[in-house]
Amino acid sequence: MDDSAQAGIQFSGEFEHSVDAKGRVTLPAKLRDGLGEVVFLTRGLDGCLFLYSEPRWRAITENVGKLSLTKRTARVFARMIFAGTGCEVDRAGRILIPSGLRSFARIKSQVVIVGVEERVELWAPERWERAMSILYEADDELVSDEWESLDI
Repeated sequence: MDDSAQAGIQFSGEFEHSVDAKGRVTLPAKLRDGLGEVVFLTRGLDGCLFLYSEPRWRAITENVGKLSLTKRTARVFARMIFAGTGCEVDRAGRILIPSGLRSFARIKSQVVIVGVEERVELWAPERWERAMSILYEADDELVSDEWESLDI
C-alpha cells in the first residue's frame, strides 16, 4: 500500500489473540491490511505498546527529531519512541514482540489488540480491563459531557 493510501487509515476494533512461545502474535486481518508489511512497535502510554505503519512511524520520528535536545522530557520521550523496533509481518500475519517490550507491557500468553485512530495498541488483558474500568466506573454525566463535546 502506498503512503497516500495509508495516510487516511483509521484503525478500530478490539481483538484478543494468543502469543506463541516465541513471542509472536497474529495481527487481525482487519488491521493488518492497513498496516503494511513492515510495522513499528514501541512503548506506549498507560502500559500498552503502540504499533504504527511505516509511513506513520516516519512522520512521528521526524517530529520527535525536531524536539529540543536541551529539554529533559523531550530526551526521555525521544528515547521511548526510538527504542521501538521495526517488525516484519510474516506470511501468517504475525509479528514478533521483543521480550523487552513484552515485559514492559506485561504481555504473556494473551494480548488484546485495539485499533485506535492511526495506531494499534497491544495490551495485556489485565491492563486493558483496568484501563476500561474507568468507563465502567465513570459517572454517566462525565461520559455524556465528552460525547456532547463531539457534537453528537
